[in-house]
Amino acid sequence: MSDITAPDRPAAWIDGDPLMEAIALAVYERCTTGDGGIVHDDPRNIAAAAALAIETTTSLWPVTAQIAATLDQANGTSEHERAMRLLKVSEEAGEAAAAYIGMTGQNPRKGTTHTARDVADELCDVIIAAAVALHDFTTAPPAVLEAKLHAAARRLDTAAQRDAKRFAALLTEGRCPNCRWLDYQCNCADHPDA
Repeated sequence: MSDITAPDRPAAWIDGDPLMEAIALAVYERCTTGDGGIVHDDPRNIAAAAALAIETTTSLWPVTAQIAATLDQANGTSEHERAMRLLKVSEEAGEAAAAYIGMTGQNPRKGTTHTARDVADELCDVIIAAAVALHDFTTAPPAVLEAKLHAAARRLDTAAQRDAKRFAALLTEGRCPNCRWLDYQCNCADHPDA
């Protein structure tokens, strides 16, 4: 199995939660049940049913698949169209950057022209454009994104562990973890012992 761990908090059922309801229905319909309708199945089968329910109830992937299909029908599927969808991601990222500049008032001629909400909206457009473009490069966009998210999470854990070991080693050697000078030579304002 993978190195993905379950959350530290207990799972709690929420009546009326559409995602939980969809997962429960998918698990009940697709997995083996015993007396009283209790599910008795391989955890992998339960997870697969839950993943299917999530994939079909979350709006990002069905909507972006529909957008991609509409674009395919209207514009075709040539390499040029593929490139245009990729360039759309850059265009939207530029609009997000422009909104941020407007939010911070960095253009003295224009002043403050945008809000944090405007930046958030533009970032959502980047996500949507990227998800639409992703459909042109894989047949399983949700799985590709999920794998990438888990890889990024593993890198974060690894970086944090590496930094902690480096910090501990420097302290053991009698060195400042900030400037790496020997403790008695260090002038850092944020030295651990300051």
